[in-house]
Amino acid sequence: MAPRRKQLDIAKDFVRNMEDRVGWFTVQETELKGRGVFASVDINAGDFLLEYGGELISGLEGERRELSIPSVFRFFFQHKEKTLCVDATKEVGANEKGVKLGRLVNHGSLNECNAKMKVVDVEGYKVALCLFAIKQIKKGEEILYDYGIKNLPWEVIILSY
Repeated sequence: MAPRRKQLDIAKDFVRNMEDRVGWFTVQETELKGRGVFASVDINAGDFLLEYGGELISGLEGERRELSIPSVFRFFFQHKEKTLCVDATKEVGANEKGVKLGRLVNHGSLNECNAKMKVVDVEGYKVALCLFAIKQIKKGEEILYDYGIKNLPWEVIILSY
């Protein structure tokens, strides 16, 4: 039996190829958050899920864009003592090559999260943000991770009921 490939290596391959995992996910409308990403297959804890794909820019450029045109699709993060931003504001069309689904993964509270965002350095290529399963995910479950942001609009709505 061949050894299982390391999930980090699998993530790097998907980043280099600018692809999503085929057949693993569907996009569905959710009641409060708009579109969400759902598992089409059972997924193991530790598995690479998706890249949060978009334009990699400096944190300063991300802040400038945010002031000009706010977007919920900009992800700011630290890497090697620098603030960077992945701007996923532009949605990749159905016939365009590129990652599409990572930007649609919704926020979940700590007890609902089944994924975690990690910074992945793809040597000689780029720094990427990748989602990995932190526990078993069953077919039909929504993929959720903690955005690390407080007072999200849909949480305020939920709390007011």
